[in-house]
Amino acid sequence: MKSSLTTLVSDILPLISFVIGTVIFGVIVYGLVRDGSWLQIAIAWLVSITTLISILVLLPLCLFRKSRIVARNGFYISQFSYVFSLFCLAFLASSQQVGLGWTLLSCIFFLLGPIFLAIGSSVVTGTYEVLFTLIILIASIVITGGIRFLLDRKLA
Repeated sequence: MKSSLTTLVSDILPLISFVIGTVIFGVIVYGLVRDGSWLQIAIAWLVSITTLISILVLLPLCLFRKSRIVARNGFYISQFSYVFSLFCLAFLASSQQVGLGWTLLSCIFFLLGPIFLAIGSSVVTGTYEVLFTLIILIASIVITGGIRFLLDRKLA
């Protein structure tokens, strides 16, 4: 029979470890992107190359029945590329606009926290180019996910 203290520790321990891990992840990412200019250039290149490959290579592969598996896997990888770019850009924008404290606090909600904070702070501070970029990245994630879903249905 378990004691109440053991049950309490076993219930709270995953939550505490998640919060500590998220804060450590946020501090590491913030340490890497203090200036952020090199990260913005890298994200722009990553998104440009991913979009170019998706349009010029993967979309024509969807037309042929035998190559749809390759196209589906390519869209799967490109969707992760867009998600990574969205998170890094949102983390960078929110840390530059509202500071480290709010950004680390938003990391408790892991992936969605910095994104919502960056969108909200972009609207409040009037940096609409960041807001427009975030919206385009979200649309890219939805479009590649939709194409991948359609390919999954065609292959099934």
